[in-house]
Amino acid sequence: MLSACIIQEGDAYFLVVKFNDKFLYRSPITPEFVSFLLLLGIPMCS
Repeated sequence: MLSACIIQEGDAYFLVVKFNDKFLYRSPITPEFVSFLLLLGIPMCS
């Protein structure tokens, strides 16, 4: 199953796309964009 979530590593944030719990794509994003993605319903990775 394809899913997306946000990872925080220190002061950096990354948008991660997973397929069956395997990382497909990881892109750095700004804190402002994190807020926007959270409003759209993309969760923080657990």
